[in-house]
Parts: sequence; structure tokens; C-alpha cells
Amino acid sequence: MATAARFAYQIGAVGEEGLTDRQLYREAIGDAELLHRLGYDAAWMVEHHFSDYYPQPNPLIFLSHIAAACPGLGLGTSVMVLPWYDPVRFAEDVAMLQTLSDGELHIGMGRGTAKSEYDAFGIGMETARDRFRETWEFTRKALQGGPVTHAGHYANWSAPTVLRPALQGRMPSFYGAIGSLESAAIMADLGLPPLCLSSYPDKLLRRILETWKERTAAAGRPTEAAFPISIKCFVAETDAAAQAQALEYLPKCFALQVEHYQSDHAPGAISQATSSSTACSPTCGNCRTPQTSAAISRRT
Repeated sequence: MATAARFAYQIGAVGEEGLTDRQLYREAIGDAELLHRLGYDAAWMVEHHFSDYYPQPNPLIFLSHIAAACPGLGLGTSVMVLPWYDPVRFAEDVAMLQTLSDGELHIGMGRGTAKSEYDAFGIGMETARDRFRETWEFTRKALQGGPVTHAGHYANWSAPTVLRPALQGRMPSFYGAIGSLESAAIMADLGLPPLCLSSYPDKLLRRILETWKERTAAAGRPTEAAFPISIKCFVAETDAAAQAQALEYLPKCFALQVEHYQSDHAPGAISQATSSSTACSPTCGNCRTPQTSAAISRRT
């Protein structure tokens, strides 16, 4: 049964040229406070490292501050790049944020395609899928509560151990970033609902969601889920002005993404990138574009 769409907003450390990182962070907090007053469902954040392209290396820490500044506002990540995390610490950090926050917590996860970031962490991109899978499987198991054992390549709990803090029934919603038919099948096998970009052609997006539903149904799991979709929206006084902004700034934004990301698929079969890869935030310092990014979550 379909439910009404819920609207959220992507905040980020972006702004006018010349601002310090501290100033960018303060502006992002101010954006979250405005969203809260306007009645938006949640504030979402992306993760990036070592450059001007969204310099916010730890969304969970940032969102814990938002949780205190905006009690009751939903929080989301789009996405946490799981291969860069120790599985145990990731599960602990998510549990802490869920415990500290009053609103819903949405954890979008991806494997990332920025080779420069992988190189800086000293992690081979060829290990990304395995790292993603194990971190998610450990997190899902550990957050259920009770003693847990895990024998893996990146985490090993031989003695039964209890993750703290205990969530006591309040669980985050988890999603897997999907950008291709292949990743749709992978996320379905992992039991993760899809997080998609509206900038994909409608035909491709429809096939991605259909593939996920078919694979999920074949595994005997329900296909009804919340489907966050990241939407690019230019805000201006008139439609013509908004269109002019898009024509001026989008090519620069896409050029920056081509420089930042490395895809392992051909065009039209885009690799599973982070959901932020085509969603810029208000007054983006990289694209110089005032805009909003809304995540629509719907159940079908």
C-alpha cells in the first residue's frame, strides 16, 4: 500500500568561496535548524575526505550535533562509505547516534568510487565489495542485541560479546546505494532497500527498482520498503531563472564529479556510487549553485 512522500534535505559543508571549514559547518547547522522550523522530515549528509568536495569526513559526528541542535529532526547519511570503516566501530557509532537522537535515523551506505580517497586511506578498491558486505553483516547482527560472535576477515569476535549501547527497540533504517542493475541485485541479496538518484534516466531507474524487487521477492522477503530518492532541485524566483542556473552550473558540477569519481562500469550502467554524487547542497562552493537536494521516501 502506497503512503505519502516524505521530504528531507541534504545539508553540507559548502558555501561562498573563502569561508573556513568552521564557518561552513556553522552554516550547515543553520540550514538544519531552518529545515526543522519549516517542517522537513530529516537532514541528510554525505561523506567525503581530503578535498573541497564536501569536506565532512564523519557524518555521524556531525549528525550527533544536529540531533542536539534540532531535537526530533530525522537524520540521514547518503552515504557512509562502509569499506573505510572498522566493522565494530561503525556498528558502535551508529548505535550511539541512534541512542542520542530523538528522531528517526536513516543510514544510507555505499562502497564509494573515489579512488583518491581509497588511496589516502591505504585501502585497495578491489576489496570494496567484501569490506562493504562484512561491515553491513556485522552491523546488522550486532545491533540486534545480545551476545554476538563473528568470524570474518575484517572483524573477529571469537568470544560472545554484547555491543553497547543497546538500542532497546529503536532501530535505524538502513539502505544501500544503487546505481546499476548489478548493485540492485547485490543490495537485494543483502536485504538492503535501495537508495537511488533521480538524475538517472527514468527507464534505468525503473529497471533498477524492478531488479531489486524481483531479487528480493525471489529470496522470499517482502518488497514493500521505504525508497529514498535523491532529487536535484534548483530554487529561483521563476522557472526560467532556475533553468538558467541549471544550464550554467550543472556542467561544472558534473565535470567535478568526473574528476572525483572512478566508475568501473560503462555509461548507462553506472557503478554503485554514493548517493551524493549528483546532489549538491545550498550555495554549493564547488558548483556555485543555490539549490536544494530533497530525499523522497515512499512505500510501494
